[in-house]
Amino acid sequence: MRRAALIIIAIALGCTGSAQAKRKTAPAPAPVVVAPPPLPTSVDRLDFEQMKVILKSFGWNAEFTGGGKDPYLGVWSKLGMPYTITGVQCPDDTGRNCEAIRLWYRNPVQHPDAAGISRRINQSQFFLRSRFQPSHDGSPPYLFPERTIILKGGVTPAQIAANLIEFDRWIIDLVPNVGYALPASYTGPRTAPVAQSASAAPSGSGLVPGRYRTTINNSNGTFSEDICMTASDMREPIHKIAADLTNGGSGCSISGGGGSVRMQCTGRIVDGNISASGMSTSLRWSGNALINTDGLGGRDRIQFQGSASRIGDC
Repeated sequence: MRRAALIIIAIALGCTGSAQAKRKTAPAPAPVVVAPPPLPTSVDRLDFEQMKVILKSFGWNAEFTGGGKDPYLGVWSKLGMPYTITGVQCPDDTGRNCEAIRLWYRNPVQHPDAAGISRRINQSQFFLRSRFQPSHDGSPPYLFPERTIILKGGVTPAQIAANLIEFDRWIIDLVPNVGYALPASYTGPRTAPVAQSASAAPSGSGLVPGRYRTTINNSNGTFSEDICMTASDMREPIHKIAADLTNGGSGCSISGGGGSVRMQCTGRIVDGNISASGMSTSLRWSGNALINTDGLGGRDRIQFQGSASRIGDC
């Protein structure tokens, strides 16, 4: 009997050990995968969590948030530029349900001619708006370039992305042109800061004379060139300057008014339409043109975009 009992105990232990072994080798349950929140189809108020999803969709990242009556979101652009998104037009003291957002460059910018730069920005184009504020310690006044996006009625995430990306381009142009280095976090191409004391008084178009680095994109590729523009050149309307740069430096006339004008040129461009805007040391334009393709009557219609930034004196 004792031997049989031992055998029964051994069998029981063996069965228990086998069950334990099976439990140890059983596969772990698959991790639960949480799908990212979907992009909204329309945005009609500032919601930080929703904004973070939109930012992430085109390579920007949120860094921190602040609440209170004026909520804000600290963000990094795809190239590492630091910005702040602030809620505006908020109907209550909690800062909720803001019907617009405002973009700011997070680093302070000071310039002796902050008032003049702001005035020229506001007079020459409509994408950026700028204001200035005197300092309280005798140092140069502060410059605040900004962009407001109205959300009331609803805008798409693509529209928000386009505004933020274009704002990023403007600030990357502006910062070196008012004498500041781009921040260490910035990973894109760098332009050397323009010495503040070297800036000449702008005329006519509002652009400062000097050497400009010009880049034009069209269906045939991207073309860059450095062009020296004198005070005489800068007396021309900003649309004519943009048309001449697109045509190789000269030879165009413009007609019409408003944001887009008609251009007629001698050279490769026959005619076309162009819109342009600029600040004191940078210019952007876009349009379409009928071009002479072979000098024998061949024609082609192209779309183009251009930019020019002052890189120094001639």
